[in-house]
Amino acid sequence: MQKPEIILTNPEAARALRDNELLAQFLEPKSPSEVAKETGQPANLVHHHAKRFLELGLLFEASRKAGKVFYQLTAREFKFDYHLLGEETNNADLNELTTAFVQAYQRSNALEGREPDYSSHSFHDRSEMPHGNQALLIRKSLESKKPREILEPHPAHYGFRTFTLSAARYQELIKKITMLMIECEDEPNSSDGLCTIALLGFHGAIREGGTASAALNSFVQI
Repeated sequence: MQKPEIILTNPEAARALRDNELLAQFLEPKSPSEVAKETGQPANLVHHHAKRFLELGLLFEASRKAGKVFYQLTAREFKFDYHLLGEETNNADLNELTTAFVQAYQRSNALEGREPDYSSHSFHDRSEMPHGNQALLIRKSLESKKPREILEPHPAHYGFRTFTLSAARYQELIKKITMLMIECEDEPNSSDGLCTIALLGFHGAIREGGTASAALNSFVQI
């Protein structure tokens, strides 16, 4: 029977929670073959992960029917001590995010295939830039006279802005962007596949002595 909450003490089980998209498919009893069909993943791969989750105590065998095994999450919520994974906990998500973005960026860059690439650094005084940005960096390829061909549904995009905000305005902005991303979860499933959008916010500039600035490094036509 599924429990409301389980506290994990096994580091391997805690690490396995990173496969949350696949685990979420077993909120209700399902066979690996059903999950494979719904997610478009190879059936043998889903079977492999389901057995691993079972061994780690994240799934349990809910029932068997017509030769199929139906698995379900052992709990609706899993918790583990923050120090269970040591220093790995602090950096794992950021490292994975960075690696995944670099791979996506390289893929977009290879598809784009335009030469040369320009990094354009534009400097302005505060009167010219309404939000007080002192420098704007935009990396872009030479513009073609032809309309830009859409080479992939979710091209890599990176942008940041460093500016002066009150603590209240900073938190308000974070909440608004977060809510906008949550609203997008209600969009019907698309055949274009998954995409990842990350939001980072912190006090201070990227580098010591940094000032108000902005950068855009994107394969999206903006």
